[in-house]
Amino acid sequence: MIHYSCDICGKPLHADKDVRYVVKIEVYGVYDEDDFDGDVFEDELDEPEDIDDDPELVSGDEDMDEFEDAEYKTFRFDLCSECHSKYLQNPLFIKGRHKTRFFEN
Repeated sequence: MIHYSCDICGKPLHADKDVRYVVKIEVYGVYDEDDFDGDVFEDELDEPEDIDDDPELVSGDEDMDEFEDAEYKTFRFDLCSECHSKYLQNPLFIKGRHKTRFFEN
C-alpha cells in the first residue's frame, strides 16, 4: 500500500479520510527561432576543425548542453486540503515574502 503525505506541511494523507490534491508543474525553456542563427551552425559544419582545440567551440557546446539539460522538467506534489487552499491563493509563494521596507524618519 502506498502512503502519501503533504509535500508542504508533511501531514500524512489517509486514502479513506483525507482528500489528496496533486499539483503538477512543467518547466521548459522557450526561445524564438530568431534567437538562433542557422548560418552560425552551417559555418561551423563547413569548416572541419578539431573541436577540442578551439576553446570557443567547446564552451559553446557546454552552454548548449546546459540548455538542453534544463529544457524540460516536471514536478509532482501531493497536498492536503489546507495546503491546497493556500497554494491556490499564492502558487509561487510570492505574497508571503518579507520585503524590507524603508520608512521615512
